Amino acid sequence: FQDELTVERYLKRSRWEDYKYTPPGPYVDETTFRQLACADIETIRFQMYVPDEVAKEWAEHLAELKSSIFRVVFARCRMSVQALITLLTALRPKQVSVEFGNDWEEVSVDKLCLHKVFKEISHLSLINSRLSDDDLRLLNAQYLTVYEATGITVSGLHQILLDWYNGKRSITDYHLSVSDMIVPERLFDGLPTRRRSVIAWEVRNSDTILHVSIVGPGVSITKVYDVLVTD
Repeated sequence: FQDELTVERYLKRSRWEDYKYTPPGPYVDETTFRQLACADIETIRFQMYVPDEVAKEWAEHLAELKSSIFRVVFARCRMSVQALITLLTALRPKQVSVEFGNDWEEVSVDKLCLHKVFKEISHLSLINSRLSDDDLRLLNAQYLTVYEATGITVSGLHQILLDWYNGKRSITDYHLSVSDMIVPERLFDGLPTRRRSVIAWEVRNSDTILHVSIVGPGVSITKVYDVLVTD
């Protein structure tokens, strides 16, 4: 596992280029940031130790980029919550992926959710987050993926569906790992459902229909379409 900062850029003629910056070396280089400003950036991947003061210095340069960043990945980084939030605020990505490591104990979803910039992320992927039911309810992402180690229970997922049914949550596409056995009768308790196959159900509220699939320890929840209301 090597420390590095990877930048994927989309260039003309449908050509991709990857730039990898590996410590030790200057954390901030004026030439590097001028290069980054020359093309649309698809992904910035942080896989390294980033002290708070370095995150702040990077943020000042990254905030000057005219084009928005599509995706930011934090891969088992060693940085504080404040450093991560500082970089997110500067980059303003459309998608965020966070891979938690065993040595990243000070960073957790509940701490990240104390910051508006994290709660407002619409496309979010969490890997090895050990996400709890309470953490899940803190997230507002319409597109949410939770892989590997997780503490989500059927009861917690049932509450998420109830929140959606009562108009308190918007769901477009969820893919969630669940920590206990998924029993459909518990998951859909009190909700109007229609079984579509052995593993698939439809759930409907006043204006939306969701397609829910149960495969092993995972649940996929996808918005099928909006319900048209006619007079």
